[in-house]
Amino acid sequence: MKHQSATPRIVCNINDFLCAANYYKDMGMKQKVACSIVQSLSDFWKCEELQDFTVTLDTTKFECHRFLLAACSGFFRGLFRSGMKETELKCVTVENISSETFELILETLYTANDVLTNDNVIDIWEAAHQLQIYFLITECEEFAIATLSLDNYIDY
Repeated sequence: MKHQSATPRIVCNINDFLCAANYYKDMGMKQKVACSIVQSLSDFWKCEELQDFTVTLDTTKFECHRFLLAACSGFFRGLFRSGMKETELKCVTVENISSETFELILETLYTANDVLTNDNVIDIWEAAHQLQIYFLITECEEFAIATLSLDNYIDY
């Protein structure tokens, strides 16, 4: 059995370091912190690390981070503060949102990727209302206004 050191070995390519340094160079402190947090959250999501809460939609389970859910969603913040049994059980079932829509919302929360399309904006807008994710409600409304045309006005 191979012995592993207790201290993780950090492998860093000088070109990666210089690229990151140039990327952050013109940002203010708040932007640097925000970018660093989003990058870390994205890594946690991709690697499925440190999740501490399960959200079930339909038959699909999503492993999430309570802190992120509470930070972004009034629904989850209220749930976690309420002391309801779901908080103790570390899981909740959410109805009226499809698993596909919730996954897109999680992608937005964890990566800050813009996932809105003409096909999903209404579903995401409705789910954002239910989950009380106010910045996402605004994004959906701005997207709908920006993409409104004679061909799709009846959809909105």
